[in-house]
Amino acid sequence: MQYRTLVTSDGCDNGPRLVAIGLVGLLLPGLGALLFGAGHWLWALGLPLILVSWLSAKRRCRDSSRPGFWAMALVALMMLWLLMLTLAAPVAASLGLLALAGAMLGLLAAFPSHPRKHYRDGYWHMDMPVPEPPVGNRIEPSLGGRAESGSGGRIEPSLSMGGQAMQAQAIHERAMEGITEVLPEQLAHSGYRAQDQLPEDNPFVAPWQADANGPETWDEGAGWQAREAEDEPDTTGSLTELMQQILVVLQRWWRPMLALLALLAVVALVALLWPKGQDSEENAGETQPENHSREQVKLPDGLNLALEEEALLLIWKGERTQEGPLWSQATAKGDATCRVLEFNNGSQYRPLEVRVLASTDTEARFSPLDSRDIIRDMALRGSVSLCGYQFSLRGSQAVLEQQAHFAEYLP
Repeated sequence: MQYRTLVTSDGCDNGPRLVAIGLVGLLLPGLGALLFGAGHWLWALGLPLILVSWLSAKRRCRDSSRPGFWAMALVALMMLWLLMLTLAAPVAASLGLLALAGAMLGLLAAFPSHPRKHYRDGYWHMDMPVPEPPVGNRIEPSLGGRAESGSGGRIEPSLSMGGQAMQAQAIHERAMEGITEVLPEQLAHSGYRAQDQLPEDNPFVAPWQADANGPETWDEGAGWQAREAEDEPDTTGSLTELMQQILVVLQRWWRPMLALLALLAVVALVALLWPKGQDSEENAGETQPENHSREQVKLPDGLNLALEEEALLLIWKGERTQEGPLWSQATAKGDATCRVLEFNNGSQYRPLEVRVLASTDTEARFSPLDSRDIIRDMALRGSVSLCGYQFSLRGSQAVLEQQAHFAEYLP
């Protein structure tokens, strides 16, 4: 195959050639993204392949006498497919678009050629030489008889008897019209013999076959066997023959295959756009690891301390049972008594959030920047107040020193 035929808009392509070029243009960028990852570098690989596929689609539209927008539709789908690969889009959407591009490629390949041409590697151009049929299969007409030849059994016309046959034919026609000047002796003198001029085994001169004991029968296919042998290209054992057989299957089943691809594309789009809800079991499964990751210690007077990824939490059993936020520093809205944690020495710390949990416990979350100072004050001060509650801290230092995670913050 000449590579310059891939980058020209002249000539015509058959269906198998378009399928081969289009599959390379679709699958090679996908293979690159699978091996080396998505990225803008795929444009450098995909754009030349899309250009070659577009030129092949144009030649295919010319071969099948179809408008050029079919080629543009294929190019648009291939561009979207390349964009999906570049942006690392969801797999379902990418596969759905790949199915649509493959369906468009198969549809273009299934269009019949008008008119039929002699392709070479799937390509045809008006300047290409017409392939000559094998010499041994050609049967030449004979005007005056048969001339034997020792090369391949070829039958050559006999020029020596041609003039004599034409002269005898003219004399015979004049005799049939009743012209008296033509005598039977003249027919005999000319050497005219009907069996010589109409041989039974010559399909070009006598496509009919007479039987001495029965009526004449006309052999309709005898005179055209050589002509059909010339028109059919010899593609035995070639890749073109295999692709032509695949094309026959596509032409026969392209409607069911197109419907199947469309169904797969719809299923992929529905799976992509289906809302992903979160049920209570998933939320509970996510909350459970958080509870296990906490390091918690129980202080006297019903106050609990917990460390969660360096953030300090104060937990106690309050009177409020309705789940929800009590105070938020981000919005500065809620119960004003919860906006400051105050120790008996006057030290104050602002909680990020105070809320009532589903277990009716009240939880106050502080910034990780304040965790060390709050734990030290919890060990050294006498009392602390928050949200209208006052807790005694007597004996809290001994409890905190027994917990390794909290002992790290003590002086």
